[in-house]
Amino acid sequence: GFTEKYGMEYQRAYYNETPNQWLIDRHKREIFPLMKKRYLFSQVTNFWLFDFWDNRGSLNENVFAFTNSEWGERALVFYNNKYENTSGTIYHSSPKLVNYLNGEKVLQKRTLGEALGVNPTLQHYYIYREHISNLEYLKSGHELSFQGFNVELGAFKYLVYIGFREVYDADGEYEKLAIKLKGKGVPSVERAIREMKLEPIHKAIEEIGNRFDEFIHSNKPDNNAELSTKNMDDVNNSIRKMLNAIANQFSLQIEIKPKLKEFENWLSSINELIDLLDKRFPSDINTNIEIHKSVLVSGISNNNENSVIALLWILISKLKSLFSEEGEINKSNFIDVLLLDTPIKNMLRKSGKGENELYKDIILINILIKYADEIKLLFNKNDITDLNKVAQLRENNGKNIQQFIKIMNDNMVKHFIGVNEYEGEIYYSKENFEELISWLFTIYLLMLFVLKSENNEQYKIDNSLIAYMIEEKYSVIKKLSDLSKESNYMFDKLIDSLGDEGINS
Repeated sequence: GFTEKYGMEYQRAYYNETPNQWLIDRHKREIFPLMKKRYLFSQVTNFWLFDFWDNRGSLNENVFAFTNSEWGERALVFYNNKYENTSGTIYHSSPKLVNYLNGEKVLQKRTLGEALGVNPTLQHYYIYREHISNLEYLKSGHELSFQGFNVELGAFKYLVYIGFREVYDADGEYEKLAIKLKGKGVPSVERAIREMKLEPIHKAIEEIGNRFDEFIHSNKPDNNAELSTKNMDDVNNSIRKMLNAIANQFSLQIEIKPKLKEFENWLSSINELIDLLDKRFPSDINTNIEIHKSVLVSGISNNNENSVIALLWILISKLKSLFSEEGEINKSNFIDVLLLDTPIKNMLRKSGKGENELYKDIILINILIKYADEIKLLFNKNDITDLNKVAQLRENNGKNIQQFIKIMNDNMVKHFIGVNEYEGEIYYSKENFEELISWLFTIYLLMLFVLKSENNEQYKIDNSLIAYMIEEKYSVIKKLSDLSKESNYMFDKLIDSLGDEGINS
């Protein structure tokens, strides 16, 4: 990337030039990995050069297209040597003089399928990777052999296809995927196969998100109860689809009706919490504004986006209860087996979030799922079932401190709050920390409404008690925020202050 010429004939540099880091990074990313495979490109025995026919049927001599192979590895390369875009197809190689062992030389041509050594059947499929984009593609041996290979190339652009591997399509799944992809690349063909099989589940989950958004909006004060009920019914229908799809996919026996009731209780808790906040803690009173801000599904806290996170937490938490401790799909692996990151990302993207925000939200959801039991203990002495014993709420808070320190020392939590070292001190992000404790508070309050909806005589929870708990436990959030500020957002100092002062008022 230097402007000045360098070589043995130049005694010294006259320009003060710095390396072009972008160019260096590009070489590391695109060129150096291929240099490690020089054996794949250096020999001529299996080298075949192809004519590139554009979409008008003319030979484009500006495009170099060739194949090569060695030790079972295969490569297909295209390069557009002109400043214009082009597209076209390769079918047959140019003639090449082939030497036989008896000394005879014969001019030969190869089809693309022959050059790549593929099985020309409809059942044999080939997965291969494009080096620059790192995407995988899928074509049948029949298509490669008889239909050629079509590409689009920008000016002076190139494509390098490597990593060819053969799969046999015994059940037609690869054919279905190839039809669905229509020549497009994917990060992983094997994952795309799994996603295709799980598509009924993923579609139902995303449909729940759409219906739930309508349900949240229908519960605004200016909407009638009939509309809210209809939208809740729509949500239930989508949940039923999801449960049936999971049961069919994994041959599970799921009692649909009680599970629907559980989901309904949890989903309704969001609107019930919003309603109670508006009635008992009107936001037009200054002292209540901070409470609304700490409850992340309230109107002040952008409840549209945050309600999606609450919904996803509820969905994943309740899905976990469908599975046993062991089996093909169980409580430990169901997120990975169901590839839930796919519908989760799709739902979060609808709120206009970028990849970094998506990543952060997924970490947050994982934290809330992992520490659901600790959230119960965080705000109470023993657990959430002690709520009716108001006299005990201000007792020894040792367990609360232990639970919060346990949460804070988790590597996933440290990553979320942005723990970092600067000049020998460990700091964290003020905003991310406050977002985390507000979510812990929000999930805790949703738990109260679910207990209330179960009408269990043992707990005797009503709106008055929950309103009391909102005010009482908001003081915990305020205390945590104050301790955070006093620690100057130093992680170790915050942990020490928790042990010294506790978190309950």
